[in-house]
Amino acid sequence: MGELVSYKHTSEPSVTVEAPNFQFEVLFSDFDPCKGTANMLIDRMTPDSEVVNINGEMSATLPVAYNCWMATYEKYLGTHPAGGELYTFPVKLHNGDPVAVEAVFEETAPNSKGNVTGIFRVKLTHEPGGR
Repeated sequence: MGELVSYKHTSEPSVTVEAPNFQFEVLFSDFDPCKGTANMLIDRMTPDSEVVNINGEMSATLPVAYNCWMATYEKYLGTHPAGGELYTFPVKLHNGDPVAVEAVFEETAPNSKGNVTGIFRVKLTHEPGGR
């Protein structure tokens, strides 16, 4: 289950966003435990839309987080045989550790003049030995 953890509009601090939790799919490809590498594939990382509040007086249902995500992480999007249009993130595997993957992908949207940034944190935990 995904969730929008925070949203910050630096030039208009009165703008807030309320977003529902959302389902997303995760796949792994090019899994190589000997090298400690894999690609993590996801289909989405935002809900379809969220409620944008301005000064607590006006609100609208808009795809703000979706548009920011698309602009910021577009370079990771591609067609993959495993499931069509997917975002592909290279990750390091920590074989044998309870935290198998921990990564941060911090990006700035190329055409935003530095105004749209995203921080995507990934933490995959498991129980070594499958118990």
